Amino acid sequence: MKALLFSCFSILSGSFCFSQSFTSLSVSVTDADNHSSLSNAFISIKELSWKVQLTGGDGKALFDKPVPPGDIHYIISKDGYVGQEGTYYMKPQEKINI
Repeated sequence: MKALLFSCFSILSGSFCFSQSFTSLSVSVTDADNHSSLSNAFISIKELSWKVQLTGGDGKALFDKPVPPGDIHYIISKDGYVGQEGTYYMKPQEKINI
């Protein structure tokens, strides 16, 4: 079976964002061999009560609930691929005025 790659990006929005607060989390899933985007992969985040999102055609999924900094536990699965479970450390952000 093929392997998955997981990338995680925080997205800050709003008038004022203070440290220790994220407004959304963007996740990207790609094929580990050829780095192509994978659509229809299931992503679940523990810190969001194991909320599940499905990646779109671009291999990305957006979790729009606040995610605190620190360890984020995830599970990714897709037919034909070995599932991946792991932890990603989300760094705290400084105050940002957008």
